[in-house]
Amino acid sequence: MNLHVFKQFDPLNPAGGFVVGPILTHEKVDITGGSINYVEHNLDVVIRSEVAMFWDEPVFIPQINTPDPTIALAVPGDPTTAYPIFNEGKVPTKNILRYSLGLDKQEWIRALNEDSTFYISFQYLGQYVCDYDKRMALIVPTNAAPPFTYPDVKKFDHTFTLLAKNSWLHGTLTPQMVLGWYTRGAYLIQPSVEYILDPFRIKLQYSCIAGTLNGFGLFRDRDQASLTIGVLF
Repeated sequence: MNLHVFKQFDPLNPAGGFVVGPILTHEKVDITGGSINYVEHNLDVVIRSEVAMFWDEPVFIPQINTPDPTIALAVPGDPTTAYPIFNEGKVPTKNILRYSLGLDKQEWIRALNEDSTFYISFQYLGQYVCDYDKRMALIVPTNAAPPFTYPDVKKFDHTFTLLAKNSWLHGTLTPQMVLGWYTRGAYLIQPSVEYILDPFRIKLQYSCIAGTLNGFGLFRDRDQASLTIGVLF
């Protein structure tokens, strides 16, 4: 989603000049990348990796997307004819490199469960902004009224996640734990449990996000608990 501010002539108020407003656009981005998976038999671990370059991806720089009005002179040298001129916003673009590394393993922990293995998945996700501009920001403001402030974007970004799950009662009960850490200070804790009672699927889940208003920390509006009941037919 991209944001820039436009100006256009107001036909209902010809003496007043222009109407100012925002435009949100969704544009296609060219992506070049690849992935590879490998099984390390000595450790019995699946190693997977992916890298992709996002070419000319629209980014948000408040000073460019939504520039402030400036004062100019209608007649050079005559201050009595001064009036505001609005600088129309533009959408800047950057090449952004994104990459990930994942490790997946099935592991016996017989002290906890003698009947099935634990599935453990670790993942690292990174981002590098080419031709970085320190004014870059996330498009979600952190305050409700102007002047707006926005979470900044860094040249490098790093996120780590960990998932672990297992099944009990012959596969009908599946607890799961998801942990996330955004290195700039945001945390995710998401335990859940699913129970199969044919034809029903019952899932109870709790989500907690805490820390800075960056990365997935932007969704830190409140803790959430959910109960989902599905029916197969």
